[in-house]
This record gives sequence, C-alpha cells and structure tokens, in this order.
Amino acid sequence: MKNERLSFGIFVIILLFGITIFSCDENLDDSYDSVLNGTWIPDEESNYILKLNKEIIERFNQNYDPMNKGTFTVNDGKLIENLTHIHGNSIQNYTSPINDKKAELKWYTKNELQVYLSIDDETMKNSF
Repeated sequence: MKNERLSFGIFVIILLFGITIFSCDENLDDSYDSVLNGTWIPDEESNYILKLNKEIIERFNQNYDPMNKGTFTVNDGKLIENLTHIHGNSIQNYTSPINDKKAELKWYTKNELQVYLSIDDETMKNSF
C-alpha cells in the first residue's frame, strides 16, 4: 500500500512538472515584447515611419514607400537596428560614380547593392 501511494505521488509530481514545462507557449529566453508591434512615427519632425513586427523592422518614407528593413532588439530602452536590406526607393537619386547606374525599385542586400552600383567598401560604409 505504501509503495502504491509513493509511486502514485511520484507519478503526480512528474506529471505536473511535465505539464508545466511543455505547456509554456513562450520561450523563457525571449526578450521580445509584443507591445512594440505596430506602426510608429518617431517624432513630429521625422521624415520616416517605422513598422515593427516580431523583431522585424521596416522603414518607410512619408508616402509609405519602402526604404530599408532588417531586425531589431531593445537594450536598456533603446531600439537597436540591424539593417539587412535597402530598397531602391531610398537611394533612387544616388548614381554610381563608376558606371552611372541607378538602383532599381527592389530590395537589395548591402552586398548586392554594392556589386550592382560598383561601390567600394569605404563608400558603401559611409553612404549606407
């Protein structure tokens, strides 16, 4: 009888522990706060709009034309961007000094844009 009660008690503890661990729908290491999801205008003088959704950031001009996108994190109350793509809209007026090419209206990774416009590393770093 004692063995049955002990076995049943151990079973209940293991069951509760398993339910607790496996029923969590959020990653405990996840520092993302969904309250940031949405469209944001940083301040009245900004000439751009930010759209944040699940650690993805997209920047648009005032006409809602795409400019750039990437990922973001928040650290000590500051939004830290890691831009991964640049849209041809944001550099439409930029002409390559080497071959007079202009960017097409599509998404470019930084490397694709550098190759397409034949820009050296220093110019790329300073311009974009």
